[in-house]
Parts: sequence; structure tokens; C-alpha cells
Amino acid sequence: DMRMIKRLAALALITAIVSTPAFASPLERLKASGRITVGYVAVAGPFSFKSDAGAPDGYAVELCKRIGKSIEQQLALPGLTVSWKSVDLEDRFSAVADGDIDILCTPTSTTLATRERVSYSIPVVASGNRAAVRTDAPTALRRVLTEMAGSHSVWKGTPAENVLSKTTFAAVKGTSAEQWVDERRAALPLEVKVLKVASLRKGLQQ
Repeated sequence: DMRMIKRLAALALITAIVSTPAFASPLERLKASGRITVGYVAVAGPFSFKSDAGAPDGYAVELCKRIGKSIEQQLALPGLTVSWKSVDLEDRFSAVADGDIDILCTPTSTTLATRERVSYSIPVVASGNRAAVRTDAPTALRRVLTEMAGSHSVWKGTPAENVLSKTTFAAVKGTSAEQWVDERRAALPLEVKVLKVASLRKGLQQ
């Protein structure tokens, strides 16, 4: 059952920066400091990545640039300093919660667990899980991965199980896709090998 699961991805926002000054709102803190630190994951293209010149780029980065301009206008801060900081996938929520960055400009799925640590913007993109295979992948594997949900179950001894058990999947560490794959593997009686990779690019290369 490798069907796409639709969900909404948003930007993780300021949460733990209210301590300086005491009890100040995030916007009040920004107005007092005249600085906003924007975090992004450099290997999450096309949403956030480093350009050939080494600068942050991508769809989510462009959104955050516009957020910075909006804050500058709304708070009348023509000299607002926007600093960009690259963060790892595994540490992106900690960076927000600990106040190392004010906003994370890499879309991420919202979960109850992460909502205990960070706040989110409105959704910015509809996302989901898809399996990418080589162009010369066996027809049987393509058929299993593209079958609609509810057509039939995948159990031991079925043709679909025989195909999947011979397949090695890769999932990016620290993402909701990794969690989803682990949950599906545990829920279904299938022996599927899953590699944990550091980035989408690395997974596609492998």
C-alpha cells in the first residue's frame, strides 16, 4: 500500500523567542532587535536549497523573503536585518524551539508532536508520499506502486508481496515520509528493506 497520502505542509514559525525581553511577543522582539534569523534546509529543493552562488534559494525561501519585507513594512523597520542560517533536517524543529532561528523556511508536515514544540503558518503547499523508481524499473514493481488504495490487501504469499520483498526503499531521515514508511512496514506483514538517507538527492542517486 504505497499510495500517496495527501497532507498540507507549512512553515514552522517562532515559538521560543518570547523570553527576551520577558513576555514580549515575537513581533515585539523583532522590533526591538531589528533582526530576524531565517533557517532553511539546504538539501530540500525545489523548496529550499543553496544556489550555485551559495545563497539560499527556492519556493519556500522566496516566501520567507516576502515575509521579511512584510514585517519590515508593518513594523516600520526599514533597516531590518535578515540573516539566513542553514539547518539540518534532524535539527530543524529544535532550531526553532530553542530560538536559534525565528522561522523555518522549509515546508514541513504538521503533526501533534511537532505542534507541542513549534507553531505553523497557514499551509503553503499540498504534499504527500510518492515512490520514485528508475525508468527501467520492472513492470511488476510499477504496477504495485501505482495501484489504487482499496483494490486489494498486500499479504505474505501474494504476488505484490513477492515484488516488494525484493525491493529496497529509501526514505529521508527525520521526515514524515520516513515515519510513514516505518509505520506501514510495521502494520503490514512484509519484510521490506528501508534505507535511511540524508537527503532527497542522495536517495535519488542511490
